[in-house]
Amino acid sequence: MKLDVLFAKYLYQNKQLNLPGIGTFQLDASVPIPDPSDKNTVDLGQHIRFIQQPIAKPDDAFIDFIRTQTGKIRPLAISDLESYLEDGKNMLNIGKPFHLEGIGSLHKTRADLLEFKAGEPLLERMEMSNDGENEQYRRNKTAYEERYNSASQNTGLRKLLITMGVLIGIAAVIWGGYSLYNNKTSDDNVIEKDAVGTAPPVINTDSIENARKDSLDRIAAAESNSGTYKFIVERTDMKARAVKRFNQLKSLGTSILMETSDSVNFKLYYLIPAQPKDTIRIKDSLRLRYGKRVTVEK
Repeated sequence: MKLDVLFAKYLYQNKQLNLPGIGTFQLDASVPIPDPSDKNTVDLGQHIRFIQQPIAKPDDAFIDFIRTQTGKIRPLAISDLESYLEDGKNMLNIGKPFHLEGIGSLHKTRADLLEFKAGEPLLERMEMSNDGENEQYRRNKTAYEERYNSASQNTGLRKLLITMGVLIGIAAVIWGGYSLYNNKTSDDNVIEKDAVGTAPPVINTDSIENARKDSLDRIAAAESNSGTYKFIVERTDMKARAVKRFNQLKSLGTSILMETSDSVNFKLYYLIPAQPKDTIRIKDSLRLRYGKRVTVEK
């Protein structure tokens, strides 16, 4: 479920929503929650009031609400909220409206004040089972960790290459032995039939060595077909944001990495071995997990 939908749902139920760095939304306590089956639903926007004031941090009750609705652990719920609000403030700073579905939109004036314009109420039922959402999240997370964890990928690839090498080596030895046997048998027949005893042809003693080199070449070719890609899950030009997000993901036991080329722009990414054709599927899994667009670099 999208975060802004959760904003509206929380406001409808609790009549007040505090957003850090933005302000407070209040809903008249006497207004009932909109019902999509009721054609005479009140104009909810007339009863929502916005107060621009400094909010240091989100309410614990709101964080717990996000956590139970999304199935995410508390640090991820906090991180997602911070990212969403940061994106909203960036939109306001460039003169774009910050839209909150089911609540309305905010606009920044030239005096750096926020003006609120009420929107349409959220007239869709939000009755999806929390257990169902939690189960879906667990399935996505488990599928990701089992399929795209770096350690398991490296181990699986290594085992595959070793197995291929052993099979190719065995085949090469068998082929070399068979070739030597055929050459020797042919030479013995020539010697028996030639009464004068002409010198037998020279046996190629390098057959096994050539076969071994051929198997190594095949292994190298198999390695070159795969590659390691950077799956970038977040970019930011704020160092504090990058370090905080990196530490949060590290604390969850993930293999997240961070880099910067100019100490200004930071990337948070996973380094994952994959075939080119698999990168799209990996991107989709990461996008489902983090709720953001994922880019790939070689």
